[in-house]
Amino acid sequence: MPRSRVVGGPQLRKKLKRAPETIRAGVAKALDESILDVQRRAVALVPVDTGNLRDTLASKQAIGRAEKGMRVEFGLRTKTLKKRAYYALFVEYGTKGYEPGDKRRSGTDAKGKTRWQKVNKRVAPRPAQPFLRPAFDQARPGIRLRIRKALGEAVRKAGGANWEDARLSGTTISIGKSE
Repeated sequence: MPRSRVVGGPQLRKKLKRAPETIRAGVAKALDESILDVQRRAVALVPVDTGNLRDTLASKQAIGRAEKGMRVEFGLRTKTLKKRAYYALFVEYGTKGYEPGDKRRSGTDAKGKTRWQKVNKRVAPRPAQPFLRPAFDQARPGIRLRIRKALGEAVRKAGGANWEDARLSGTTISIGKSE
């Protein structure tokens, strides 16, 4: 599955760890709302054949929170989810087709050497049907707005009092760079 992250996020999280709890709570709430927005959009955009992929992405296990809410993840995070919807990558990016006689990678042997298998029947290519990246792209402006708003409200509540060592100025934040 494609993964996106906040560039500058580790520095921001480091600074937020030194910030008062009220500030961290506001940012955590904004991140939680944002990841739910991405999930809602991805579920709406995913192509439906059997509904399995849609239901897998809509499950509560598809969202993970760590570092007291300062880190959120969405996708096929657990072994169970990966097993249930292993083909999500094929839907997002499409597949290559094969003609009879072509060689297709079939795995690796015990020594780590790649094994190849001859294809007997034609395998049609499948076009890409992106759903996760467009969902994130649609949600990106709202994510930025929520985080900025949460930080602004938290600083106003704190009254700007003695927050010099945890100040966010100078931290470059770019949301949506691919890993």
